[in-house]
Amino acid sequence: ILPLCITLVIASLVLLVYIASKNIDALTDTVKIQNTVGDLQAFLLYMMMIVFAVTIAAAMFVIVPRANISAGRINEVLAIEKSEERADNAVSIIDDIHIADATDEAFMKSLGVNDFDLCVVAIGDNFQNALEITVLLKDLGAKYILARASREVHRKLLLRNGADHVVYAEREMAERLAIKYGAKNIFDYIELSDDTAICEIAVPDGWVGKTILQKSVRNKYNVSILATKKDGVIYANPNSDHIFDKHETLMVLAHMDDINRITR
Repeated sequence: ILPLCITLVIASLVLLVYIASKNIDALTDTVKIQNTVGDLQAFLLYMMMIVFAVTIAAAMFVIVPRANISAGRINEVLAIEKSEERADNAVSIIDDIHIADATDEAFMKSLGVNDFDLCVVAIGDNFQNALEITVLLKDLGAKYILARASREVHRKLLLRNGADHVVYAEREMAERLAIKYGAKNIFDYIELSDDTAICEIAVPDGWVGKTILQKSVRNKYNVSILATKKDGVIYANPNSDHIFDKHETLMVLAHMDDINRITR
């Protein structure tokens, strides 16, 4: 609607200038010509101001309804499930759930997926459908697509066909558990990149009874202490005069090489 209004207004102004120029050209009196040109300039200036105001008003009629819809979708979760039985089981978790086929292009288009901040494709037992839905969401203008894969080749195909991020849940959990239970002094692990992580570690024997400043943890070990944990309570951002206790654990951020070095 807005582009059409602007086009009509510009066309009207061009027509007005054309007609006025014809009338001015027909005049012979120099004074009348000057007065007419001045009147035309003033008229065009006022018209441009009016056109600008009308354009803004027209834009508001378009933007405000869409803004209201978007505002209503803050923190809104909409789910699509093909199985009626599984949809019934999820009603207690998700209020807005549609029983439909997410590979149906007409249905997906009716949802306005481009208005949602995140689209999740969480199909784990049918890769063909997951791939079709991912491609469809991308074609419909989805802002960010998070997909699930159960195999490495599926992850690669999803990334190549529209997914912005792919969760390889089984592998990621296996890697996390391998570090958690395979390392002697690492109790939990959150990977941030291929070589950087946040880990919950035991206090190294040589640190007990010393302060963070005395051990110069960041400069000497390249480790940032985010928090300490004792008796199930987490104390964030410990001061430099914090004294290490053998009964506490540390939440640290560092490269895995540095973490492995202090937990041996």
